[in-house]
Amino acid sequence: MFIRFFRRDLLALTLTGVFLLPGTLLAQGIEDGDVVSVQYLLTLANGTRVTFSRPGVPLIVTMGKKSIFSLVEAALLGMHRHEEKSVYLKAENAYGPVQTQKFQAIKLSKLPENARRIGATIIATNPQGKEQQVLVTKIQGDEATLNFNHPLAGQDLIFKLKVLKIKPAMSR
Repeated sequence: MFIRFFRRDLLALTLTGVFLLPGTLLAQGIEDGDVVSVQYLLTLANGTRVTFSRPGVPLIVTMGKKSIFSLVEAALLGMHRHEEKSVYLKAENAYGPVQTQKFQAIKLSKLPENARRIGATIIATNPQGKEQQVLVTKIQGDEATLNFNHPLAGQDLIFKLKVLKIKPAMSR
């Protein structure tokens, strides 16, 4: 009778004689400073798959380091091992809206021969000196228009998360 008040994943610990009390480390869930291994699937809001973690190669997140979207990190807080959650991100909370100032016209002759078509992607250097993927969006006469926005700019995203492992912060 007593055991039915515990979560199913804590049952094995209870049966071995280890009782978890409210506020114990294991029961607290993910906190700032923890290093968390996460399996994920990223889709567009319409369900189109964008990317996912490969089996055996999870996403490693150090909580509080701002290495992932803030709303995804906030959703991980308090989660436990094997827990799953979906997080919906509006475009402005992900890669932002499409910014018209990130479109740039260049001479068509500056593009590699195989990239002189609409929809082609190339790797270019942005004004900050960082390499990034760029999309050819328009060709008119001897000019091509390149889109320097992130490929997912303007898109609402869904992260499906599963916590695989939690390494508590050293200060706990």
